[in-house]
Amino acid sequence: MRDDIETIARSWIGTPYRHQAATKGVGCDCLGLLRGVWAELGLGPVGIQMDYPQSWPKTQHADQFAAGLTQYLIPIARRTAHAGDVVLCRLTLGGPIVHAGILSRQAGALGLIHAHSRFGVQETPYDPLWARLAQLAYRFPQ
Repeated sequence: MRDDIETIARSWIGTPYRHQAATKGVGCDCLGLLRGVWAELGLGPVGIQMDYPQSWPKTQHADQFAAGLTQYLIPIARRTAHAGDVVLCRLTLGGPIVHAGILSRQAGALGLIHAHSRFGVQETPYDPLWARLAQLAYRFPQ
């Protein structure tokens, strides 16, 4: 299943960034990417939905992101996360948890497939900074 998750997530690369969208090739945000992968895995109706303003990373309720995902994904220890797992990240050290991505294998190291507000869905190295920003990890249900 991990290979399926990576394959599906990679098929979203190049999708433009669109706030609250979840349509491959048309637009998505980081939550929309998770929703799209969930749907393509055949895990039932697309859950993982939240209504949030575009400015939500600046609100005091931004950590609700993690609470919402625990309804659908299985929490795991962050240090055990590997390709096919989801990580939730801060975008600044000490900031709220406001971003999600799917770990991938990238030339013997970990990569991160995620929706970037300027570049759309892309795969980037999961470098030491991303590892520090990652706060929580989840696994898709089998």
